[in-house]
Amino acid sequence: MIASLVWAGPSSAYNFGSTVQQLAPEQTVFDWSTMNCDGNFAADSPARAWKDSAGKVHLTISSDASYQMTGAGLNAVAVDCSHVVLGSAHNADPAQYDDHQWLHSPYTVDGSKVYALVHDEYHGWEHPGECSGPGPSQPKVLTTPASSFNPGCWYNSITFASSTDGGYTFTHAVPPAHLVASVPYTYSQSTAAYGYFSPSNVVKNSDGFYYMVFQAEPYGVQQLGACEARTKNPTNPTSWRAWNGTGYTVQFINPYTNPQPPEGHVCAPVAVTEIDKMVQSLTYNSYFKKYLLIGQSYDWDATRQQYVYGVYYSTSTDLLTWSHRTLLMEAVLPWTYQCGGDNPIAYPVALNPQSTDRNFGTTGQSTYLYFTRFNYVNCAGNYDLDLIRIPFKFLSATGS
Repeated sequence: MIASLVWAGPSSAYNFGSTVQQLAPEQTVFDWSTMNCDGNFAADSPARAWKDSAGKVHLTISSDASYQMTGAGLNAVAVDCSHVVLGSAHNADPAQYDDHQWLHSPYTVDGSKVYALVHDEYHGWEHPGECSGPGPSQPKVLTTPASSFNPGCWYNSITFASSTDGGYTFTHAVPPAHLVASVPYTYSQSTAAYGYFSPSNVVKNSDGFYYMVFQAEPYGVQQLGACEARTKNPTNPTSWRAWNGTGYTVQFINPYTNPQPPEGHVCAPVAVTEIDKMVQSLTYNSYFKKYLLIGQSYDWDATRQQYVYGVYYSTSTDLLTWSHRTLLMEAVLPWTYQCGGDNPIAYPVALNPQSTDRNFGTTGQSTYLYFTRFNYVNCAGNYDLDLIRIPFKFLSATGS
């Protein structure tokens, strides 16, 4: 299927902050109603992109059966419905970390071999005997149409997959050998969704390490926030080490095979006051000459005397100390949606079509904000998720 970027008029739902400027109307990159491959494929994760060894651009918008878009550049991608890039095994055993998989964080050095961090969800409510009781009240963000959805039986981790054909197909080791990061606790029912969620894209620092940011939900001794981990060998899923508050020394363990005391195997969230749980997009920005973090969040607006929800950004020189988040674009989020209001958005990322980095890990003063728009029907979520992009520019290099 050949995809064309569709221009639309400006939406009143998206008001850009005072430190940025919208440069043109929104574009639809992926329209679920006309471009989905099998009815289930949807833009249910942050958009990621890389260039293969032949110079072709791959853009992933993963659901738990991932397809991709390919083309000569980010401005000319088409949906490839010929095959699933990474599927899901729906394994009922939580100890295998092999239930639902979202291809989240691809990274390649040469364009031939592509390594990816995978957002892995265990859905206990889908497996007989693995979920009981109503569970706590919690908004459902990722699309899972099962009517028995129960956030009290939701266990998350980060796993690893790789490709040897430039990113057209991904496989992983026999589970659980593909495990990258898990909280040091086994699966438990009747608690809020917990574990490690949504790894950012991977960036390489001048120190030779590869870094990622990911979301940690509170459970046991694990605290809430955005955590960071790094490795010098992104081909090895066990090589990642997380920040513990003083150094990158936290080794993740499989709690099913290594029941060590959990205190030494949880990450310490960074800059919680400043960045909240922002983890969706991590790039090096040549305009700020700093790392740029973009994510969905909220903050108090003293002028309006209310919390403002939407897309925020923050900058850092060391990936640990971050500026207080600044509003990039106001928008309804899935957990602030009200029936009859504007459709919510999620998964905001910065992607620059002019980036010379093979993994689109660099941005500048002007770039594109990509995000998913949830097209609710009868005030309820479904698989109708579109990928939207809007060009914008930062107005001041000291505006964050």
